[in-house]
Amino acid sequence: MTNRPTTILETLMTRNQLAKWVGCSPRTIDNWVRAGSLPEPIRFGGLVRWHPGKVADHLGIPVPAGEGDV
Repeated sequence: MTNRPTTILETLMTRNQLAKWVGCSPRTIDNWVRAGSLPEPIRFGGLVRWHPGKVADHLGIPVPAGEGDV
């Protein structure tokens, strides 16, 4: 195992990771974002990611272990 620094993209969650964490479908994530039930994602070109801490604060749930390793 190498000890390399963690990049910001590694600490952010994809839509599929987020859906798995909260126990819903990826489509539900899209619906929740449109309805304002989830914070807007961070966009990097074509990549769409969520910060686990902001989602946890918004939903009132604990941050998952590893923050993006769901």
